[in-house]
Formats: sequence, C-alpha cells, structure tokens
Amino acid sequence: MVPDLRASTFLGNDFFYEIVLNGAMKDAGMASFKPVLDQKDAAAIRAYLIKRANEDKTATSNGAPH
Repeated sequence: MVPDLRASTFLGNDFFYEIVLNGAMKDAGMASFKPVLDQKDAAAIRAYLIKRANEDKTATSNGAPH
C-alpha cells in the first residue's frame, strides 16, 4: 500500500520540499527526487496534491463517494 499524499500534513508547509527534494523521510521509504526534480517541479506537484485534496474534501462534504 502506498501512502496517499493528498492527506499529508506536510502539504501545508515548506518541509514538503525537504521530503521530496532532499529525502528527509528516506528512512520511511520516501527517497530524494532531487536528481530528477527541481524546486519548480516540486511546487507543481505540491499544488496538484493540494488541489486534489481540496476536491476530495469538497466531494466528501457534498456526499459524493470518496
């Protein structure tokens, strides 16, 4: 099972970049993506995850299936 990053508590702060780019959670299985992503790429991924999390939250509050 892969963690659902839409529910990550790190989306709301800049530590997200430490995790994605610098491997701050490599011991938990999240490797560094710095060799293939830059700050702009990571920001785009973060924005997408936040957008999807908000869509899911709205859908759930409107009674739509999760």
